[in-house]
Amino acid sequence: MRMKYYCANLNLIHRNCIVAGGGEVGARKAKGFLRCGGSVRVISPELSPELRSLADRNQIAHVPRTIRPEDLDDAFLVAAATNSPEINRKIAQWAGERRILCNVADQPELSSFVVPAVADLGDLVIAVSTSGLSPALAKRLRQRFERDFSKDYGVLLRILGAVRKELQHRGNESRKNKEVLEAIVDSPVLDWIASGDQTALEHHLSGVLGESINLSQLGIVLTRKESSP
Repeated sequence: MRMKYYCANLNLIHRNCIVAGGGEVGARKAKGFLRCGGSVRVISPELSPELRSLADRNQIAHVPRTIRPEDLDDAFLVAAATNSPEINRKIAQWAGERRILCNVADQPELSSFVVPAVADLGDLVIAVSTSGLSPALAKRLRQRFERDFSKDYGVLLRILGAVRKELQHRGNESRKNKEVLEAIVDSPVLDWIASGDQTALEHHLSGVLGESINLSQLGIVLTRKESSP
């Protein structure tokens, strides 16, 4: 049976993330783990200029040698990104023995997880996976999502999260909360965000919530966009 991946988002905050390999691919893996709050250790005799800069700023730890099995003992996950297929296979084996997650660059058949192409729109993150079959297509789709979805969606997500938290605090029944959130999503809310029309947005939120509310109560600040001449 052909492999079918189960999609999940990992919490990497303060978790040990090992990167084996100090080149361009290793740098990409390390930066991805750092963006998500991981504690990153790069194990490689040499580092690319980009990784060296991260190490010099103490953003990553550097172990200047070839990776060893015991390096994985305290790891949450490992990315095998060396230029040696044999070493990468060994890393996958060591990770399997320790039951930790392993991603092997360009060898999805050895990996316990693959890394999707990610369109980062603030709090809204769109991940695209081709099940390891075509990273090039995943990249192209990511670029399309970044073009078609503005960061206004990230602002909308923060508003929905704040309203949801307020509704949960009130203790309303879930059906009513769902109706309120759908009334926000189905409104011209993205147009108001894009134009910075705080008055219209607050008026709508007050209507669906049943009480006067302003964005500052929700911790949201809109930036009014300048109109084109």
